[in-house]
Amino acid sequence: MNTSNERPYSAVRLVTLFFLVAWGAVLLNAGRLLTMVDVEGPLAWAWALATIVTYAATYLLPVALPALGIALLLDRRAPEAKGARVVVLCGAAILVGAIQVVLFADVLIFSGHGFHLNAFVWNILRTPGGVASLGGGAATEAAAAAISVVLLLLHLALAGLVWFAVRRRPTVLAAVTLRRAGVVLVALVVLGLAERVVYGVADLRGYEPLTSLRGLVPFYKPMTMRVLGRALGLEAPRPPSLRVGNRELTYPRRPLAFVPTPPRHNVVWLVGESLRADMIDPEIMPNTHAFARRAQWFRNHQSGGNGTRMGMFSMFYGLYGAYWFPFKAARRQPLIVEEVLGRGYRVEARTSALFSYPEFDETIWAQFPREHMHTLEKEVATGWDRDAEHVRRMLEFIDQDPSRPFFTFMFFESTHAAYGFPPETAIREPYAEDINYATMDMNANAEPIKARYINAAHWLDIVLGRLFDHLKERGLLDRTIVVVTGDHGEEFFEHGRWGHNSTFSKEQISPPLILWLPGAAPAERLDLSSHLDIAPTVLRALGAKNPTEDFSLGLDLMGPTRRRFNVVCDWYAVVYSDEHDRAVFQLDGIGRPDVFHDDQPVADPGPFLSTHRDDVFQIMKDLRVFNDPRRSHPPQPMDREKKAE
Repeated sequence: MNTSNERPYSAVRLVTLFFLVAWGAVLLNAGRLLTMVDVEGPLAWAWALATIVTYAATYLLPVALPALGIALLLDRRAPEAKGARVVVLCGAAILVGAIQVVLFADVLIFSGHGFHLNAFVWNILRTPGGVASLGGGAATEAAAAAISVVLLLLHLALAGLVWFAVRRRPTVLAAVTLRRAGVVLVALVVLGLAERVVYGVADLRGYEPLTSLRGLVPFYKPMTMRVLGRALGLEAPRPPSLRVGNRELTYPRRPLAFVPTPPRHNVVWLVGESLRADMIDPEIMPNTHAFARRAQWFRNHQSGGNGTRMGMFSMFYGLYGAYWFPFKAARRQPLIVEEVLGRGYRVEARTSALFSYPEFDETIWAQFPREHMHTLEKEVATGWDRDAEHVRRMLEFIDQDPSRPFFTFMFFESTHAAYGFPPETAIREPYAEDINYATMDMNANAEPIKARYINAAHWLDIVLGRLFDHLKERGLLDRTIVVVTGDHGEEFFEHGRWGHNSTFSKEQISPPLILWLPGAAPAERLDLSSHLDIAPTVLRALGAKNPTEDFSLGLDLMGPTRRRFNVVCDWYAVVYSDEHDRAVFQLDGIGRPDVFHDDQPVADPGPFLSTHRDDVFQIMKDLRVFNDPRRSHPPQPMDREKKAE
């Protein structure tokens, strides 16, 4: 029993007061997002502020509702149990601190990459090797742990301030009345409804300054009014939804046929993680540059994705990256892998990362013999060192049995963040000694980080040079197809982002492409080419007779047609891309596309949609042709291509 004259604290009022204070702290954290986007006009600003305010409160609901429920029980059944109130308050503070840790990480990701915590990030976290693939290192992990602890302690301190403020001035709780709490709640609900209605109307009218902000806050789910808009004749014109069909896969459209005596060329397939096209430079990568000058060097090349998953998928399958999902579900490997396995080639696949992230062991290498898949993860500590050791073992593999053709694949990790190389091979200084994602100002350190990347590319070139020299010395180049490329490019804040997987800027989608094809005269190709074209070109070199449309959305790069535009994908978008224009169509079908000309945003996408209507519809058809068994004819090549001059 409480024998003093002190009135017991109301647990509900105490917890409510804490959450009002915590709401302010969450607003400070989430409000940083407003500094990372371009907000144009008073309406867009009003909507953005309303969204930040309401979503900051929404993020607290999973903790606030059960905490208030427990507080209500305390008020009814244990009105004098101060210790229980302290426990509830501290528990709420720890959980709110955890929410703030997640939100802090989200804002950090958004500041560098332009996307929030989403299914893609969750895929990284839950897939074996996903977190390791980020390359942040021990310093990043230590800083992230320290920030998390600090945020948790700060929120415990907030709870302590609330508790001691109430003890010193018990009248503070008197201000927290049910009526006032109800007014705040009603105001939030009204503000939230207003925000959603305003967005819905803006979406109907195609008001880009507002709809372009739909990715402002994490987990935002916009409300659209398309049914009502169509009924009232208010809906703005919009392109068709670009989605992959969900029926049974039809790949290839027709069985592959080969010439009577197909060439038994060896295949050497080399991919540099995040290797961008402008690294093929006589100073940075002299060995690769010299090799490119003697091969087919495609100087205007684009990946099929701005990340590893879609970039690798598009180059091996010759299909849009958006097909990744049904192909992964079906564990369907690409035709080029099937062909070399079926011909009895000696085979091996190597990576300095992991085959499990992205899930290439469920796609490209789904049926590949596991004993011929090598990572060296447990044998060699660093990615750049693994690159060198893998090549040493590749040379041994190449020399094992000269009587049989071979297929060897290697995925190099040196040029992936945090960009590894032996210090003695550095050609650019000063360079960043380490990359700490949690504490480093990436934008301010863009030049030292890029210098580190250039050094990593130079090291990769040294490793590749050993392989090129070996093939030449063994006299293998006259019967070996060599593919040298990157999965995608890498940006260093040329357009406001770092790395990849965030936008579709030229830097992020432009890896090199060098093809050595036996008997082909050296050539520098300036026409647009795509990762989609690699698989059909290699299959044609191995004797495939089918039109490429039977098994690919790409072209034979040695054939008579040239590409007018490319299609690039990420986890959420399908992108039209040519030499100057890009249009980003969200797979969720929300909003009009974001259009860019020479990587600068275009305010009105209308003119682009008018002039490229047929292209957009062709992409829509292509997204269904390899998983729609009812379609009896493959896509027409001239829809995507142009005849060579």
